[in-house]
Amino acid sequence: MSHLPCDHEPQPSIKTTRIPKYNVKQSV
Repeated sequence: MSHLPCDHEPQPSIKTTRIPKYNVKQSV
C-alpha cells in the first residue's frame, strides 16, 4: 500500500480502500 498514488494522503486512501474491501468480504 506504499506504492499508492495518494502517498501524500494515505489516511483517506486507506479508509476508502478499506470500505470497499469490507463490502466485498460481506458479499462473499
